[in-house]
Amino acid sequence: MATSEWTGEIGTYLAAMGGREGDAAVDRAIALAGGALSANEYNIDVPTKYVASEGGTEFMFEDGVLHSVLLHGPGSQDGAYPRPSALIDGLSLDSGREQLEFVLGEPHRSTPGYVKYKVGDCFVNFTFADDVVKDVQVQRTDVGADAPVAPAPAPEAEISGELATIMAALGTEYGSREMGAVVLLTGPNAREHAMEDGKAGRYVTFGDSGVDLLYRNDRLVGATVYVSGEERDLYPRPEKLIDGLRLPARRMKVNMVLGSPTDRSSDIDLYSVGEIDVMFDYADKYVRTISVAMPGAQAE
Repeated sequence: MATSEWTGEIGTYLAAMGGREGDAAVDRAIALAGGALSANEYNIDVPTKYVASEGGTEFMFEDGVLHSVLLHGPGSQDGAYPRPSALIDGLSLDSGREQLEFVLGEPHRSTPGYVKYKVGDCFVNFTFADDVVKDVQVQRTDVGADAPVAPAPAPEAEISGELATIMAALGTEYGSREMGAVVLLTGPNAREHAMEDGKAGRYVTFGDSGVDLLYRNDRLVGATVYVSGEERDLYPRPEKLIDGLRLPARRMKVNMVLGSPTDRSSDIDLYSVGEIDVMFDYADKYVRTISVAMPGAQAE
């Protein structure tokens, strides 16, 4: 199927791309999504607004302009689009990747975790879970076009920024030079306490900087950074934790910047960065904490 021949409900979402909130084409797309709506606003470089529907659809506006629509497929744990056979004529979202590519033809870009098609001036990205469509994202621009694509068993995220400094300290001894670099970020006010489960190890908590470090056998095996919520003080520079991702951010924005996670649940995205696990924990679809750990650290 040529990309210019895509028909079905996808056409309504494609037609809305680049429209302003309140435009007729945008209103038609939101009405088609169906269900009750919820909206959240956040100033991420530019004013950003997310509108989510009970119909398994999320809209992202930047400075009042619709930039992307995320439609959850059968493989998602966030509620699936209610008409999987109506989104694209001739294709059901229940189809596997092989059938999808057979119907839609050669993609614009393909990795082990997703396939992307150029449709007119827009882009449509499909991600998969167990060979079933997990999400369909209609994008105004080719998000990730400059990212290097290398064949791999599973996609790996690349992370730079202040979180990378914390990640670099994993595996090092207490008092190491890498630990000193972390203290420069958090400040020196720390409190140590033993693990509550009786296991060998200790926590070092930087309470006023929202960072917890977990040590076992005097080596750093895990860290948690708090970026939103009211249960404790938060990291003071969330916008500098991950280059290109202004935190706290909504889940859709994390996935747009870092790509598809290695694994996910209803409120967690897990990414693999080299040998380090990076876990994003969400509350109300916004990042609450980011945890980094050496493999198996949580199971020890």
